[in-house]
Amino acid sequence: MFHTRLKELRESKNLTQKQLAEILNISRSSLSSYEVGTREPDFSMLMQIATFFNVNLDSLLSYNANPTTVSSEYSSINPDLYNDIESLSEESRNELHKYINLLKINEAYDNEKSTCNHNNIYKNGKSSS
Repeated sequence: MFHTRLKELRESKNLTQKQLAEILNISRSSLSSYEVGTREPDFSMLMQIATFFNVNLDSLLSYNANPTTVSSEYSSINPDLYNDIESLSEESRNELHKYINLLKINEAYDNEKSTCNHNNIYKNGKSSS
């Protein structure tokens, strides 16, 4: 179930409810309600949670018999980063979140552009070597 999986993921990152709530820009009581199963997040929040933990929605909602585990790339994030985020004002955390989303969009664009260029090279029968 979602509430159990959310708690497992949070604990796997050694985060308190307060820390994760601040990262997700929600109240600690909302996060607590998600973890005990008295409230369900909306779709947007589910996507934000899945993105943060680097899992797909099936895994997050526990529909998958073999849930995706947290990527080692993300579990190696310096814990000081969480403390730095926690020390920011709410306004600064909101700005940081916007910046992170912008970085994700830029990376997706770069990946798409790279894929298109690669496909065009093979489509035209040309190689860059």
